[in-house]
Amino acid sequence: MAKNKICIVGLGYAGLPLAHAFAEKYDVIGVDINENRVAELRSGKDFTLELNEHQLKEVKDSLVFTT
Repeated sequence: MAKNKICIVGLGYAGLPLAHAFAEKYDVIGVDINENRVAELRSGKDFTLELNEHQLKEVKDSLVFTT
């Protein structure tokens, strides 16, 4: 049986926590138009403080960031 995948467009104050919540159970693709934002999240940092480093690390295998 194939595992469901979810795509969240926009990784701001609403999208990033939503992507994190879904990534606890599903594979998630997080999309944002801001390349700097995507690079920041890929490095495990969130300078908007919506998620802390621990929260990003706990879903690193199921949450992928892209533009």
